[in-house]
Amino acid sequence: MKKGFTLIELLVVVLIIGVLSAVALPQYQVAVAKARFTQAMVMARPLHEAQKRCYLANGEYCRDFDSMDISLPANGTTSFNYWGSEDHGMMKWQSNDSAGLFCEVELSSSYVVCGVDVRGGSWYNVPRIVITEDETIYCQANSKTADGDSISHKVCKSMGGVKVKTAANDSGNSSYYTRYALP
Repeated sequence: MKKGFTLIELLVVVLIIGVLSAVALPQYQVAVAKARFTQAMVMARPLHEAQKRCYLANGEYCRDFDSMDISLPANGTTSFNYWGSEDHGMMKWQSNDSAGLFCEVELSSSYVVCGVDVRGGSWYNVPRIVITEDETIYCQANSKTADGDSISHKVCKSMGGVKVKTAANDSGNSSYYTRYALP
């Protein structure tokens, strides 16, 4: 009597592994994105508070990260984006590693946006933590459709976010953002 597996038994095992992989992979991607997004959440609050402290101490907001009373991780670079003049724009910090972490601080307020690029440069899957001047905290998700179900939406929902607003982006590229109020 020969010992071994039949072809049918091997096919059934391969099929089961395929089904399990198809179910587990999307959940794994969301878990990884959520872990990276947590880094953005950790950076956003101190930047927001540092910008407010700068205003209280000097009567104006900081115009570069060196003026703030916090230290940014050493593995990043800074840059500036201006809109029309040097009074209107954002200072930006971006990590140099594969984590894809970035933070932007408005030059004329304490408005802060921090996020993580979860898909290597895809604007549509970049969950962001947004802290407005009035201390409102949002998780912002982008998608190609108004009812998008991208990874960024799943991350915002998994953080306890409740959908409060969906609107078209100003960039004119037929994309949408959805804001989720965080608890």
